[in-house]
Amino acid sequence: MLSVSLSQLGTPSLEWSKAEIFIPLFLLGTLFVIVGVFMENDGLPIQVVAWGWSILLWGLAMELFASIGQLAIDGEIGNRQRSEIVTLESKLEIATMRATNRRIVAGGAEQKELSLVMSKFAGMPVKVMAYEDDHENRTFAIELMRALQRAGLDTPSKFERVDADQIGFSETGMIITSGSDERSKEAVKALAIELNEKLYFCVDIAPRPQVPDNIRNPAEGSILVFVGYKGSQSHCK
Repeated sequence: MLSVSLSQLGTPSLEWSKAEIFIPLFLLGTLFVIVGVFMENDGLPIQVVAWGWSILLWGLAMELFASIGQLAIDGEIGNRQRSEIVTLESKLEIATMRATNRRIVAGGAEQKELSLVMSKFAGMPVKVMAYEDDHENRTFAIELMRALQRAGLDTPSKFERVDADQIGFSETGMIITSGSDERSKEAVKALAIELNEKLYFCVDIAPRPQVPDNIRNPAEGSILVFVGYKGSQSHCK
């Protein structure tokens, strides 16, 4: 019951409770114990000794309760700190993987999984675009096209090379868009999950307003993948 109540409190409230309630209560209990032991002196009247015994018991009870409270608070704070460390380590691992030159190597596990997931959209037209002045995103565009071809999607033999100055915007990570039909929207979601959540590529399925309309709205029944610069990709979660 106490652990349930503690879990509902914020860490600052827990620290305040320990400092302002349980530690003073423990000190008060210790004082009661000292007084009680003193009053149990055989040379004092029986009534005083009886009071001393009661005070001693109250002191021991307060010390016990305060100790349990402090241990429970320390345990709850420790669990939260460990959880925060695990979360931060996970985020750091993902950020490191995003910063690494990720690949979808032919015949590799990543390609096989992506092709398997996307195979239910076999026959769907796919358009792939990439900046022409960046070798890394061109390499990835080719690897992605091969994975989608393996899944049976209607993927062209070559991706479309674009110039950042000509199209008027520069993008980091990837943009994946679909036609207005439900099947192509479902394909975009499936591809985004594979690339973003499982392979840790930076993917955006809600392009910014400055992205050209031909990228934001591909043909009905098709999907479009725009491979941007690697950049910082700090907008990815």
